[in-house]
Amino acid sequence: MHIYWWRDPQGRILGFVLNDARLLSDLINRLPDGGEGDSQLGRAEIRLLDSHDETLYSWGAYRGEGPALRSIGLSHPLGSWKLEYHAPELQQVSSGGWLGSLVSLLLLATGLGSLGYLLDREHRRELRLAQQRVNFVNQVSHELKTPLTNVRLYAEMLQERLDDEGTEPTVRRYLGVIAGESQRLSRLIDNVLSFSRLQRQQLRLTPEPGNPDEQVERILQTFAPLLLQRGIDLSFDAGIDRSLRYDPAALEQILNNLLSNCEKYAPDSGLLRIRSWLDGAMLCIEVQDRGPGIDAGERERIFEPFYRSSNRITDGVAGTGIGLGLARDLARAHGGDLSLEPGGSGACFRIRLETTR
Repeated sequence: MHIYWWRDPQGRILGFVLNDARLLSDLINRLPDGGEGDSQLGRAEIRLLDSHDETLYSWGAYRGEGPALRSIGLSHPLGSWKLEYHAPELQQVSSGGWLGSLVSLLLLATGLGSLGYLLDREHRRELRLAQQRVNFVNQVSHELKTPLTNVRLYAEMLQERLDDEGTEPTVRRYLGVIAGESQRLSRLIDNVLSFSRLQRQQLRLTPEPGNPDEQVERILQTFAPLLLQRGIDLSFDAGIDRSLRYDPAALEQILNNLLSNCEKYAPDSGLLRIRSWLDGAMLCIEVQDRGPGIDAGERERIFEPFYRSSNRITDGVAGTGIGLGLARDLARAHGGDLSLEPGGSGACFRIRLETTR
């Protein structure tokens, strides 16, 4: 397989596979045919061989067997191919024959150069299109964020003002769905925007004083109704209960992704246990579910962008595949890390964020 690939400044690898039949056809069209080969090479023959030393094409009058008198390898991207020169004896080849061989090689080099130019031009065009798509997604995400925030705000205000006793259960249920889904969309948009900033190395953390235990309580209150519907109970062991200097937006986004994964991939798993503590200057939070867990072979791959494991639990569940990788990048940008702890039932994620005075 001939794969043309390139790594961009952000470390992403883009590539495509060439069609072997089309590539060979284009090359042969630029090489001499049998008649030209006879007049140029005399009693010699030039053969084009692939990486398995199988002859793909040949021209010239000689049809003998035996080792090649000369052999040269082609340049990238066909470095595994080569040209071989065959003749009865080296002394019998005239100077005109060598001149014809040189001309043929020059023609081949010209063809390969043209092919490389076409591939490079197509590659640059695809890069421009990809950048335009990324810019479009970012712009749409920014435009959606404000109206979606208003929908969420007014839905929550309406929920608070409704009289529980005089309001029909159906109305309260509808409002709950509107508020819950708007929160889900807000989290998705935040993930897209943060992922884009990380790729462009434009993410900036803003530490400020705050009580992380109180923030975790607020986040859990937001997720509690949705998790309860999925058969998951919450338990929070607060072990900090003091003001620290950290970025609350980063912590919220990390917890949002972990809790969203619990809701999607660990339904009816019972107790979801969260606990917090201080380890020196490190703010530590552990999220332990009792779901199906994660296979040992995928413990690192789940943090790769756009990677989603495939099994009976995850198949059919919607997701972008950037949540866990984004959460770990945010934790590392905060001077800490996000890790999947070994052992136990279910999945246990540990957040570590560096705090400042």
